[in-house]
Amino acid sequence: MTPNGPYWQEVPRFTRRWWWNLVRDLFWSFFVAVLIWLYADMEKTVIKEFERKTLRLTVKQAKDLALLDERDQGKQPAPVEKRDVEVAFKLRGSSAALDRFTEALNNRGGLIEIDAGKYGPGKQRTSTADLLSLDGLITGLGLTVDAASPQAISVSLDRLIRVADVPVKFEFAGAELAGEPTIEPAKVSVTVPASLWQDTRNPVLKTVVRDLQNEPPEGTLNVPIVCVIGGAPVEPEVRSVRVAYKVRQYRDKKTVTATVNVLAPETWLDDGTWAEYEIKRKSPLEWRKQVTFAGAPKDLDRLRPEDVQAYVVLTEGDKKFVESWLNREVILRLPPDLNLKLEGAVPTVDFKLEKRAAPPAP
Repeated sequence: MTPNGPYWQEVPRFTRRWWWNLVRDLFWSFFVAVLIWLYADMEKTVIKEFERKTLRLTVKQAKDLALLDERDQGKQPAPVEKRDVEVAFKLRGSSAALDRFTEALNNRGGLIEIDAGKYGPGKQRTSTADLLSLDGLITGLGLTVDAASPQAISVSLDRLIRVADVPVKFEFAGAELAGEPTIEPAKVSVTVPASLWQDTRNPVLKTVVRDLQNEPPEGTLNVPIVCVIGGAPVEPEVRSVRVAYKVRQYRDKKTVTATVNVLAPETWLDDGTWAEYEIKRKSPLEWRKQVTFAGAPKDLDRLRPEDVQAYVVLTEGDKKFVESWLNREVILRLPPDLNLKLEGAVPTVDFKLEKRAAPPAP
């Protein structure tokens, strides 16, 4: 007996069924070819450019590090929670991965957040491409940074230190107190970047200035702390203190105009300094200061503009900064029998020493 084998039915050529089988085979062949082409296109390596995106630097994992913002070169670098930099870059990878990254980036508002804590304390110029490569989405999709602008970004990190038991001083105006106020807590611990603290001596935390003129003669106030010591920003463990006070007498205020003079070393009269240099004022009007004093009405009634001695002191060191503008605090002196206190910030003036022009040859 002949074993049963597969049954092959031969369809007559050019019949309806024969044509139908041919169309079906061609369709599936075309469909498979399209799928293969699409897959190959999705996996093909391409480069895509991204413009005007925001690279945000943070420090989140390393709790003992602070990110410093040094964009304003005229100020001491200060700790910040984040720093944003506008960047443009090119990514290399598959079309599918680039499409997924583009969609995710659009959902994030064009923001790429990078934790820069891995670089450790110090200031360094870091490749923008390296920073972008820290993004988990870029690496997770198998993408690589082909180019970036700017090419490098300055990253400044500082070690955070804890300073314990910094005394707190209550700053007030508008009254004289009967004895020292009671401050609770009287000492506060602070966290501060190490490099900003290294030159700090005798640290004191001050409160914001509280005007007692309209406060009751005796009471307790909740007063915010100024989070700066000697120009260094700090993070106190508490943001305000309770102050119990008692007023001896309230103060009035009086504003007078004081003309600022210059006090130079006496030797400059004999060593030829004034023959070689002259002082230039940035703005002559700036040397007439409106200064406000507070105190008992009886003392304020006796205060006259000519009673206020206002001057800046020049030193030999100023000669090192010839042609550079110097900013200096004005020293204010009153007659010793006037018990008055300056209200507000100490005034300053701008000046510089210039070489005198050589006299024309005879």
